[in-house]
Amino acid sequence: MEEVFSGRLFGDKINLLIYNLNKEKAEKIFGQFYYEALRLEKIFNFFDKDSELSRLNKKRKLKISQDLLNVINKALSFSELTQGKYDITLGKRILKRKNYED
Repeated sequence: MEEVFSGRLFGDKINLLIYNLNKEKAEKIFGQFYYEALRLEKIFNFFDKDSELSRLNKKRKLKISQDLLNVINKALSFSELTQGKYDITLGKRILKRKNYED
């Protein structure tokens, strides 16, 4: 038995295939997954001008969620471990390459 669920995340269609569960339980799991994915998208979507990450990049100073703080701290530790080769400040260059910047 398998159930396929669809939705939109980060500007594209996603499909989630759930095996070996009855339809009611599969729907509940998909609902929980999708709700969490949408919540994270509102924080981390680099291409959404209203996401928490985009607002922080624009304002440069903002009270942020614990989720975003955890990711930034982890990224900074990777930057230290790689002696700066992993650079979390490259966002503007990525946007320019994609012709996305205002």
